[in-house]
Amino acid sequence: MRTFISLMLPCNALAFSVHVLGDWGRRGQFSQVAIADKMRSVPHDAVISVGDNFYPDGLQTNQDEQIRESWLDIYSPEKPWYVALGNHDYHGNIQAQLDIVNPYWNMPDKVYSFNIQNHTFVVLDSTVIDEFQLKYADSLLEQAGKYKWIVCHHPIVTAGWHHDVNRKYQDDLVTLYRKHQVKAIISGHDHNLQYLEWNGVRQIISGAGSSTYYAQYPQEGLKFFSVTPGFVNMIFSEENVLVKFYSPTLELFSKYIPL
Repeated sequence: MRTFISLMLPCNALAFSVHVLGDWGRRGQFSQVAIADKMRSVPHDAVISVGDNFYPDGLQTNQDEQIRESWLDIYSPEKPWYVALGNHDYHGNIQAQLDIVNPYWNMPDKVYSFNIQNHTFVVLDSTVIDEFQLKYADSLLEQAGKYKWIVCHHPIVTAGWHHDVNRKYQDDLVTLYRKHQVKAIISGHDHNLQYLEWNGVRQIISGAGSSTYYAQYPQEGLKFFSVTPGFVNMIFSEENVLVKFYSPTLELFSKYIPL
């Protein structure tokens, strides 16, 4: 397993901005193109993909036409993408995504971390998470910078269709979160947009990158929920992180996370 990719920004940059997008790769179908257009209009320094990058069954090779049809032609990437794996990606050949050759596509391994200034993002492979991966994630968080974030596909709590979360998975990630004073868990999987503060754990869900579905269940700690297709933008400053939820046309909700 490999680790610690760094995005170098100008030394006088007081803030940086990251888009969070999940469940998106549909060859431009549904709302994917409109969301991509809105993403381009909002200033950002990087994109985090929280998985389900290529529907319905991932990729077969690193020359798969879906790389062009679902990513390059839609987003015209000009900033680094840091990519996690989702369950639909596992329907295909995972190695194909690891082997994509493009200067903006960053997936050095199924589990890795990357740094932007003094923030470290630890990317998990939540589809096949096991004790070895948890120990490795623990070590990455131990080595991390001042501020720490967990990126994964599956949420630990959700008011959406996938509300019946595996309890061990939930407990394991909460343990990492509390041990390392992680700022938030960033995920997708549910095809909606959510912000939750549950038992002291912040969670950002951005799984509305193309299609959404209308399913909502009661969930303790839910602060925001929308089935509008869209994405999340996070603006990092010295004092806080401003989390904004966007549809293709509107800013839907915002929340400050203190640092």
